[in-house]
Formats: sequence, C-alpha cells, structure tokens
Amino acid sequence: MTIIFVVMVLGFPACALWAARTGGAARLWGTTGAALAVLAGLALAGASAHLGNRLAAHQGYWRTALGTLLAAALLGGIPILAGTLTVHLGRRRIRAAPALYLLAAAAALVAFVLGTGAGLYAARALL
Repeated sequence: MTIIFVVMVLGFPACALWAARTGGAARLWGTTGAALAVLAGLALAGASAHLGNRLAAHQGYWRTALGTLLAAALLGGIPILAGTLTVHLGRRRIRAAPALYLLAAAAALVAFVLGTGAGLYAARALL
C-alpha cells in the first residue's frame, strides 16, 4: 500500500506534467480522471473479502467499501488533485519542467499529509 502512495505523491506529478505538455488541459484532466478511477477501483477491490479483507465478513462489503473509498479519497485522491491543479495553474508561468515537477510533488506531499490528518480525525470521530 505504501508503494501506491509513493507513486501517487512522486510519480503522478510527473505523469501530470507529461500530460499537460503533450496534450494540454484535456489530456491532463483525462489522465487525472483515469487515475482517480483506478484508485477507486483499487479501493473497492481492496474492500472485498475475496482479496483478504477480514472486515468485510463481519461488517459487510458496502460498509467496508465506504471506508476504503474514504481512505483512498483522503490519502490518494487529494494528492492527485493537488498535483494536477499545481501543474494546470503553473504550466503557463513556470517554463522549466523540473521546477514545475518539484512544485507539483511538494503540493501532492502537503496534500497527502493533510489528507492523512483528516483521515485520522475522521477515524477517531467514527470510532
């Protein structure tokens, strides 16, 4: 699971930068939508008892799926959107690709930290 989050924080800004440089805003947002759809699919699959989730047997699939979707949105969706917004807003002002990548990766990292805090707060409130 940690590898997925590292890829989202460090890898997706590079993908977003490539998409914006080669296809403009349409490819950037299309790539973002595809990444969010894959993230949601992985979260829904991870909630399945067939893939080893023990909570699904006790709480039911849908309750477990809502929890995994919330976690995926906070820990993965927000960093993906932060990196995308940074690339989208900075691509006309910052011409140097490495600088824009570092800025987008930093924004994704900050969003990941904030999403983690929000996830901990939500878990405490729900339990």
